[in-house]
Formats: sequence, structure tokens, C-alpha cells
Amino acid sequence: SCDHPLHLKMQNYLDLTLFFSSLFFTIAAGFSAECRTSFSNKDHVLIGHVMRTLKSKSFEKCTFSCELDLRCFSVNYFLWDKTCELNNASANSSPGHLVSRKGVVCIDMVIRKDDPCVSMRCGNGGTCVVSSKVQCNCVQGFIGPRCENLQDALGMESGYIKNEQITAASAKQGFDAWKGRLNGESCWIPGRLSSTEYISVTFSSAKTIKAIAMQGAPKQDCWVTTYKVEWQYGDSSSVFQKVNVLIAEHQL
Repeated sequence: SCDHPLHLKMQNYLDLTLFFSSLFFTIAAGFSAECRTSFSNKDHVLIGHVMRTLKSKSFEKCTFSCELDLRCFSVNYFLWDKTCELNNASANSSPGHLVSRKGVVCIDMVIRKDDPCVSMRCGNGGTCVVSSKVQCNCVQGFIGPRCENLQDALGMESGYIKNEQITAASAKQGFDAWKGRLNGESCWIPGRLSSTEYISVTFSSAKTIKAIAMQGAPKQDCWVTTYKVEWQYGDSSSVFQKVNVLIAEHQL
């Protein structure tokens, strides 16, 4: 026997309804798992952290403006004149700056609980700045997303520093001082195992050194473990850095 047409239409309708009900339940469950709770501080204001003030804004537009700014972690909302203050800190991170004030609501942002600069870790003296995006502001001489690269190397790798400018206290046969360049096929190896061994570079004019790059021998099992830097101008010598700098141990 055949099913009645009305029964078939009803069956399709029920299947569709159950499908959408299941989909709604899944989405709702997903949202509830991601949601974080935030409590407003009625009749309180966070002082000392205002970075931007907006006038005549609804509470919804005030909080939305904070969500759009990566530097914003809370808002002060003045109920009587609808003034909105965006803060670069929160009541949770700066509880000592939360003071009582009638007619003001302070609320932390639930979507942003951590400072984005915490994980940025700018290197070589760079500072983290947050505008439309999080980025490192590098000091002169360094470039890269985290200021990890030298902008202008002095020339030990490129060859701009000539062989005759590089000398050493001693050198193993076949491993002269001028071979101690970065990413070369050979290297400099001291002729003696002594803490007084050194490699020296002579410049015709004063240079500003911001960083030193080193690497182990490309084909030999040897590398520098500690070093100190000295500079000499004319006939006068002075120690630039007295404390030895530990280089990470070689891991096989």
C-alpha cells in the first residue's frame, strides 16, 4: 500500500523541525561554553587610566567602542550625560584605582581580559604599541615583527669588513682570523686553549655596536661559551663590558 500524501508532507515537516531544533541546541551549547561572566561596578569609576572620552553615547555604543579598540579593557559610563570613557586597564587589574562615584558604572570587557602586549615580547629594546593592531616599535638599527633583525650589519658576513681588518691573538693552521665570518664555509679557531684568546676588528672610524651575532664552527665540534667585549680608541683602552655573557649550551 502507498502512504497518504498528507502523511508524507507532515513527516518531512517534522524531520525539518527536529533538524533545526538540534542545530539550535548545538549552537547555543557552543556559545555557553565560550561565555565569560563580568560584573559591572555600579556607582564606581576607574581613575587614572582614561585614554579616550566619547560624548553622548548610549551604553551599548560605549561598550562596543571599547570592543573595537585593542587597548581598551574597561569603560566608565556616566549615566546623567551619557559620557563614555575608554580605559586602558580594568577594575580587575587595577582594583586600587576603582573609587566610589554616584551615577557612574564601570564595567570590564568580557572579550578581552589580557593585555595583548604580554605575549608580544619585543626584543632588542623594542616596545609594544597597540593601535589598530599590536606591533613592536623598534629602536634604531633593528627591524622585524619583534625587532629581532639588525637593520644594518657592519659587514662580517657581507665582506664589507675586509680580511686585513680582522686579527686574532692566535689561530690554528688553516683557521685564520679573517675566516671567522658569519655563515661562512670555515671559521676562526684559536691556536691555544686559553681564556686570553681574542679576535679583533679594526675600523677607520667610530662605530655604534648594538648587538653581536655568533655561531659555532660549521664543520668542527667547537663553539664559544663565554665572551667579553673590549674597545680601544687610539692608544687608550677601556673595558666596555666586564661581565662575561653566557651563551646557551650546545644541544646534540
